Amino acid sequence: MLSADIEELYSLIEEAENCIKEAEYVKNEGFYLPSINELRYSLRHLIQYIKDNRSDDLVECKAHIKRAMYDALEVRIIILMERTRRFRRLYYFVFIPKVITNWLDIVNELEDTKSLLSLDDGAKSRADKLKNAIQRLEQISKTLENAKPELNKILFINIFKLLAGFITFLASLAVLYNFAF
Repeated sequence: MLSADIEELYSLIEEAENCIKEAEYVKNEGFYLPSINELRYSLRHLIQYIKDNRSDDLVECKAHIKRAMYDALEVRIIILMERTRRFRRLYYFVFIPKVITNWLDIVNELEDTKSLLSLDDGAKSRADKLKNAIQRLEQISKTLENAKPELNKILFINIFKLLAGFITFLASLAVLYNFAF
């Protein structure tokens, strides 16, 4: 095995390991199994390459390491997007752009990120695109968290108005009922 191959493998494994660690941290449930399986498959191909010196095993080894990295990055994106989905559901009855003025830009960015997940070009730039998406989603997540206190106030006022309207409706029914009898 050439030293350039060893350096490339080391670099790939190190990057994949960091991505997996970060995915485990975000997921907060320990190991992310698909990425671990990909690394296991890569080791099988590496051993086969060392044993038989078949170059296609080295290619497969690198491909599995990259897939492990992509899987770990993708799970982070999915988790961050799920947080925004829950946010949207929680504040469904609040006009969010009143507090988050760039809300439509955020929604568009979420759609673009969703389409990034379905694109699998296999290029080295894919990891960079996924990492950039993660950074942006983390910024969006912070923005949403910071907006929650103000949105909660608006939500409370909306609920209070709804209850007041319902009570007024019930009171008017009671008055009409008393006049009818």
